[in-house]
Amino acid sequence: MSNDKLQQKRQMLEAQSEKILAIAEQEEQSSLKCIHLLRVAGGATSETYTAIERRIMQDEILMVRIT
Repeated sequence: MSNDKLQQKRQMLEAQSEKILAIAEQEEQSSLKCIHLLRVAGGATSETYTAIERRIMQDEILMVRIT
């Protein structure tokens, strides 16, 4: 893959990561949405993976409180 294509892919992944990160931090019950977006994007930054992990844990806590 050429350097230009690699740079374009990197920029796309960074943009998708920012979008996913914002959703994970701001929307309750968005863990499945974030995982779907991550899968569609084909990857993300480590910060995004951490944010999704936090969202999953927060969503689980919320579900326990509801039941």
